[in-house]
Amino acid sequence: MLYQPLPASWSAASTLIVMSGADVSGTTTVKHSDVPFVSELGRCEWSAALSGVYWARQQYLPDAHRIDTGVVAIAGKLPLTDATRAWLPERLSGSVNNIMPPAGSFMFTAVWEGDRRRLAVSDPAAPPGLLFDNTQDYVFWAYAAKRSAYPAEPNGDGTRLRDMVASMISGWHPALLRLVGESDPATVAPVIIKSMAPVPAWPASRITLLGDAIHNMTPMAGIGANTALRDARLLADKLAKTSPQTLVTAIGEYETAMRDYGFAAVKLSLRDARQATGGRPGRVAFRTVLRATNTLPPLKRQFARAIDS
Repeated sequence: MLYQPLPASWSAASTLIVMSGADVSGTTTVKHSDVPFVSELGRCEWSAALSGVYWARQQYLPDAHRIDTGVVAIAGKLPLTDATRAWLPERLSGSVNNIMPPAGSFMFTAVWEGDRRRLAVSDPAAPPGLLFDNTQDYVFWAYAAKRSAYPAEPNGDGTRLRDMVASMISGWHPALLRLVGESDPATVAPVIIKSMAPVPAWPASRITLLGDAIHNMTPMAGIGANTALRDARLLADKLAKTSPQTLVTAIGEYETAMRDYGFAAVKLSLRDARQATGGRPGRVAFRTVLRATNTLPPLKRQFARAIDS
């Protein structure tokens, strides 16, 4: 749950409630109306569905849908221990990498080093000494290709999927082979890459959508989380300057802006997914952009500003 303070003119029942994966089996049907949303959390003046709350989108915008891009990723994790750090090249154990062979596939690796500091939480119900959920250091990897490029349907248990990726990168650098081969099968799983189809404007109401709940995108551009955070900031700013009487207008202003930049990000990420797993011309362009933005800080800043605008 995410709570955002609202102006003093709002009643206690007006608390912003953003639902993210909560159990909502007892909710009323979500429709276009000015009837306050009701959930097991009680009555609130408005509600916003955040990333992953597909039930809300399906009820609120039944014509909205995601498309299957035809790309499937297989992802896994290698624990970062003293033993694995001893053989991992520095580039794989300390940075983010985009690996692009001549054609047909793409691999991404990144390092997670757990933050074991205590969380600063204001919720008195939080257990003392609460830690971040993920404290194990690891290297995350994801191999992506068109479904038709795999030797068999990319599904099944982790061992089968891990071995399938190993067979497809058999000619790659030995460190990459070992990275995949020594990953815990329990962490290996397939991800069907989907992308949101454009959604026409809808009438604003006291229910709205943020993040993946409305502009779900492929991970290839690396901007999904940032776009969701931009949603949250914009919506919070709009609400902080409104009143119960102008609430729907404020939400409508947020949705108009969000549809513009959100679906621009969806389009960019879909293009990148197709280039990353497609033929040589598109891959050359994709690789050139990645290398140029990584090498030239001014170009990287310009690219970031272009996405933001």
